[in-house]
Amino acid sequence: MLKKIFLLISVSVITSCSDFLNVDLPKDQLTKDLVFNDDNLARSAMAGVYRSLETGGFLFGGASGGGVYLGCYSDELVAYNTTSSEYQLYNMDVNARSSMVKNLWQTSFNQIYSINSIIDGLENSAGVSAAVKKQLRGEALFLRALLHLYLAGTYDRIPYVTSISYELNQSISSQPIDAVLSAARKDVEEALSLLPDNAARGLRIRPTKAAAYALLARVALYQKDWQNAVLYSSKIIADPAYTLEPDVKTVFLKEGRSVIWAFEPPVALGNTREAITYILLGAPPSTISLSPSLVAAFSTGDKRALAWIGTIRDSGNRPYYYAYKYKQNKPAGTPKECSVVLRAEEQYLIRAEAYAQLGEQAKALQDINVIRQRAGIPLYTTLDKQLILDEISKEKKLEFFTEYGLRFFDLKRTGRIQAVMVDAKPNWTSKFQNFPIPESELLLNPKLGPQNEGF
Repeated sequence: MLKKIFLLISVSVITSCSDFLNVDLPKDQLTKDLVFNDDNLARSAMAGVYRSLETGGFLFGGASGGGVYLGCYSDELVAYNTTSSEYQLYNMDVNARSSMVKNLWQTSFNQIYSINSIIDGLENSAGVSAAVKKQLRGEALFLRALLHLYLAGTYDRIPYVTSISYELNQSISSQPIDAVLSAARKDVEEALSLLPDNAARGLRIRPTKAAAYALLARVALYQKDWQNAVLYSSKIIADPAYTLEPDVKTVFLKEGRSVIWAFEPPVALGNTREAITYILLGAPPSTISLSPSLVAAFSTGDKRALAWIGTIRDSGNRPYYYAYKYKQNKPAGTPKECSVVLRAEEQYLIRAEAYAQLGEQAKALQDINVIRQRAGIPLYTTLDKQLILDEISKEKKLEFFTEYGLRFFDLKRTGRIQAVMVDAKPNWTSKFQNFPIPESELLLNPKLGPQNEGF
């Protein structure tokens, strides 16, 4: 992947009910000079990046996306089709030649290449207006940082790619995760200065300053920069535009109040890919289901379990469970739901963890209890730091299951992954906390090594 350089930017016809994506697009490939000599064509190139993110890689809601892959790899999902990539991940049958390991890596870095092409084209463009150039550069930097975070969370050491130069990329070196986090933070900080203010409710399909604050809060948490994790998460929590939905059934609707950034389904699909992927239509399942341990972790009466978990029984009355966060799995005119990438609930739990690490347990409790109160379960009362951190980990598990691998990333960064996964999977060993670097990529560029331990 990193060896490739494309002199043409491919822009495909994109159909969406969003005004942002309803632009006239060429039916051919466009030379880079032409794309970045016109506002609409530059917007179209960025629209192509968004559609790429929705249809492959970490943010894809389908079976080969981050939610399913990392859910099967951790303790969220059970896989049934023994010939599928999901089953290999579920069964820990993973090595440096595995197709899903290679495909996730290549898809993500191809998306990063497209993003870098846009950044490069905008920098050298005299035909794109200053306002459009500012907005698109901000979005591109934000997306570049986000993808590198997912890659680093999955593979550990990765290169932080900012160039479209073949000479540079064919021999680029991997960096420690701390360096990746620092580079991502720098990108998002610049994006913050470029992105527009908050979008209106129901139209949050492009990153804004709020999305940048949300991502900065996550990066600060990963860096153990507790003060800034509090600072950035508080920007969202204090903003009246991003209040929590009192009814958990409405969180994933297009008009959801806590939505910070989301993908809107194309008209042709009419629903989210998550609804198609996760909702079971028959039992026993032929693809995936929620793990019984995840379902059992919910307290009696937890509104999230009632609203977000569906049940189907086989002919022997054995229950199987599925993620029911997205409910519209059949075309029904105008889509009612959106694929939520960032939402305000995460910011409460980020701030709670940062407060606990700073010794401000009472403030941490307040944020935890905002989430628990909405879930309809008793408020948490302990002031013990470790118990609070344990509770935050549990609340994240229950709140964000099947959402782009957040559970897996949290287990890794908090050092809990070994203890949890040994109990969850009998063939788990510590090497599995990272995906291996694809063997084909290491052969092309040995500087991506060394290979992750155990592979």
